Amino acid sequence: MFGCGANQIENSNRIRIKGSDTMFLLNQKLAEQFMIENPGVSIYVDGGGTESGVNALLNNSVQICAASRPLEPDEIKKMGENYNTVGLSFLIGRDALSIYLNSENNIKNLSIEQLSEIFECKINNWKLLGGFDLPILPISRSAAASGTHLYFIKHILKGEEICKSIPSVNTTNEIVEFVRKNINAIGYGELGMQIVQCK
Repeated sequence: MFGCGANQIENSNRIRIKGSDTMFLLNQKLAEQFMIENPGVSIYVDGGGTESGVNALLNNSVQICAASRPLEPDEIKKMGENYNTVGLSFLIGRDALSIYLNSENNIKNLSIEQLSEIFECKINNWKLLGGFDLPILPISRSAAASGTHLYFIKHILKGEEICKSIPSVNTTNEIVEFVRKNINAIGYGELGMQIVQCK
């Protein structure tokens, strides 16, 4: 997880942070503590995905982009063109990908191959994996902005695309809520979101 900044913020009493939903709760906690220690500073934290944070930094609407992945070469190039600098990047923490299942689902272990086949629509019933005779309801993050989505594609699907019939949502919170309400659902997101129980 990275914090990237190109704007001058040393003398600002208002700081805006936007980007990775993976980092949203962490950024809120960090901002709260910073404001306690610096009462004259206001920090506004927003999510929306890594790409949205990068775009907000590029159009000068935020001072800090929160990213759950390293910036892409074309993003670094645009940063240099916009600001005559690529800014500063700080690694502030590490997270892990987590697979979310409803607490009533009797499946406890899935291999990477099984996950890949679920999200490529090659396995479509929990019975095929030793579970209930129910259709599998996968849900995905939107490809447009999510660093978590890109990580899932690269490391779980080995570069293959998620099946087009699988719905996608903009935030991890939406995935958690979907899994919480559907016994046969499966989703993915950051490990830190496990504090929100999928019950």
